[in-house]
Amino acid sequence: MQKENEKAKNTAVEISAKSVRKWEYVPRKSYGPFKLGDRISKYLDTIEENFGYIYYKKNPKEIDYHEYVIPMLGIKLWVKYGVIYTIVCEKKFMFRGYNLIKMDYAQFLEIFNVVPDDVDYKLPIEQENGRCKWQDEYDFDNLNLQIWVWRGKIVTVMACRY
Repeated sequence: MQKENEKAKNTAVEISAKSVRKWEYVPRKSYGPFKLGDRISKYLDTIEENFGYIYYKKNPKEIDYHEYVIPMLGIKLWVKYGVIYTIVCEKKFMFRGYNLIKMDYAQFLEIFNVVPDDVDYKLPIEQENGRCKWQDEYDFDNLNLQIWVWRGKIVTVMACRY
């Protein structure tokens, strides 16, 4: 265990508040410094140093599934067997110079000249206050993105490793 911790510190990625402005999505690879397929241990110390606390949630139904939340950035890292497989963004998600969060969904389709591969309409997403927002979910397989839309605006973007 100690060797694993030392190895993680030696391979830690530099993440700072200043660098956040430059983060971009690279399809099938990364969002900013977070690389799909990397071990989460590579990032934990640096995230805590620069953005305060992160919290960790374990899925009781799946032993090897974990969620690391960075509230200050509006980012969740979904991890399975210690490896990042999805990056969820709710405050900012830069792609080809555009922030997709709060972008009009029709504008997204026009700018990127894409059509969703799959659509699920009116999915209930429970909010902190216990109420539900009914959101539409669109999958874009060629970009490895899942986009969630509420009232015509993009509210969540998931960069997936599939």
